[in-house]
Amino acid sequence: MQQHHFTIIVPTRERADTLYWTLRTLVAQDYENLTILVSDNYSQDNTKEVVDSFQDKRIKYVNTGKRVEMALNWEFALSHVKEGYVGFLGDDDGYLLGSIKLINYLINKYPTQAITWKMASYGWPNLDYENYNNAFGYSFGNTVFYKNSIKELNYLEKNYHDFYHTLFNMYPNGVVSIDVINRLKGKNNRFFNACAPDIYSAIAITKELSTFLYTDICLSMSGTSKKSNSGSSLGANAHSNSQNLELNKFFTELKEMPLYPKLPRELDVLLVAIADAYINMEIHTLGYSPSEQKWLKIVIDKSLKKFETGTNNNDLFESKLIELAEHVNMGSQIRNKIAKIKRKRIDKPTQQNDDVVVSGLIDKDSLRFEYKADFLGVKNIYDAASFVSYYLSMTNYDHHRINFIKAPYYNKFYSRVISFIDRHWKRLISE
Repeated sequence: MQQHHFTIIVPTRERADTLYWTLRTLVAQDYENLTILVSDNYSQDNTKEVVDSFQDKRIKYVNTGKRVEMALNWEFALSHVKEGYVGFLGDDDGYLLGSIKLINYLINKYPTQAITWKMASYGWPNLDYENYNNAFGYSFGNTVFYKNSIKELNYLEKNYHDFYHTLFNMYPNGVVSIDVINRLKGKNNRFFNACAPDIYSAIAITKELSTFLYTDICLSMSGTSKKSNSGSSLGANAHSNSQNLELNKFFTELKEMPLYPKLPRELDVLLVAIADAYINMEIHTLGYSPSEQKWLKIVIDKSLKKFETGTNNNDLFESKLIELAEHVNMGSQIRNKIAKIKRKRIDKPTQQNDDVVVSGLIDKDSLRFEYKADFLGVKNIYDAASFVSYYLSMTNYDHHRINFIKAPYYNKFYSRVISFIDRHWKRLISE
């Protein structure tokens, strides 16, 4: 079997405390043809010492030499990759043990230029949100299939907000051939041409490929810590993003790749970032005039729905939504709709429900479990990844369990088996 070369890039900036455990999940990979590339965005903490503490020849350390915005750090790291497959991993994320070997097996058996997979998740203990700190989730899976890129992009445009994860993702749950990256470099010789490199790469690579491989086997774990953008905004409405330290720092440092001028950052961050990625891809990579009106109207429509549900309903959000609507001659229409929503809200106040981590099987369709990890002795992403890897038998994965299918399906018998395991788990917890 061919041993493909993999480069896993870990961009980092002054998060040595979580970076250490992220690197432990990578050096634990039983795969030699692997480069672990740490791209340090001019950290002033002990990041270099943490990297040097690992006596592993597969680790390579590079430093930008000055503070740069996120996308430029990612581009800098990418410039050091010359062969094979490449993926990105956050400095509070991790790979499940045995994952790289299994990814290599899948690429050999089902040839592809890009493969993405389902993620497990972990909330670090330092999160301020009690329902998420030191909690992890994972799903059982055993299928692999090719996704149709056009179908997935159309699905994104229709649903827009929560579904860019159905595309190919090189961060933190996918790898792609460096040849694809090189084909997508624009006139400026850059691959990343928008301020949110993870979202930009998902859209650009999916658009470039006719198909990509997907498996519902969890191979990596998305971490959420206090310093990450996702962690700092967890549980908060978009109107508080400007007050949030990490997100505010992210936006204020944008110089070479600022947010598209007409897109207000005070609206939902993910909505705005997807629109920004699409518009900049059309300008820099595809080389034609952006469909600005189309994407501004999509942001307006989805933002209005968030305002109606009460997800975002403060004065700043409202004023920025109206301001955006004025750019497409929809100001009066949006003002009237907002007024109508407010009248309805007076008659029937919006109920806010707190998110709660349910211990056990939370979704039979996706066969997903979530647990608080305190009683297991889990304290970091490496502990969580090790536990989930053991539970899913990742280090000794039986390849005969993998089913290639033409389209995703829902196996009711498999769900009943998982429900039985869940009942067993709850009995252990209660004891």
